[in-house]
Amino acid sequence: MAEKSGFFNAREMEGGTYDREYDAEQFAEYFSNFVSNGVYVNPANQLKVVFDDSPKPFVVIVRKGKAYIDGYWYELTEDMEITIPANTKSYAIKDAVCCTLDKAERKVSLVLKEGVTSDYPTNNNTQHDLVLSTILVQPNASKLNAEEIIDKRPDKTYCGFVTGMIDQIDTTELF
Repeated sequence: MAEKSGFFNAREMEGGTYDREYDAEQFAEYFSNFVSNGVYVNPANQLKVVFDDSPKPFVVIVRKGKAYIDGYWYELTEDMEITIPANTKSYAIKDAVCCTLDKAERKVSLVLKEGVTSDYPTNNNTQHDLVLSTILVQPNASKLNAEEIIDKRPDKTYCGFVTGMIDQIDTTELF
């Protein structure tokens, strides 16, 4: 189809059907034109993964906050603990904490990806990650260290912060 438009009120037709039907994917496609992917920046600690200095040696805390991915929204209404598995290998491994849009499951949620070889986000037709942080887990460590948690939220390659349409204009093609 060469042209698309919307959204218009539906009118009931004979037989109880409607002449217009829209689905969530169409709304997400529309709204993705105005808001960029990422974590909302205000307050600055939204969805930040931080070291938990409680007696739990392999727990990190994801701060409450909001994110936006491809027209779909996510909100964590209270801080969440994530347990990082201990590393029994003889070398350091990297885990990634992601905010992941999963279109097949029809949800956005926090996901721990263990032992990743590449910390770049997955972005395909069914899944899109915002990598919130990476965590280096040392071999045979008795606990995590705060300096091993790397905040990836500011880096647009991994996550980035939500911006509006005005911040996204590419002026090289505009004039």
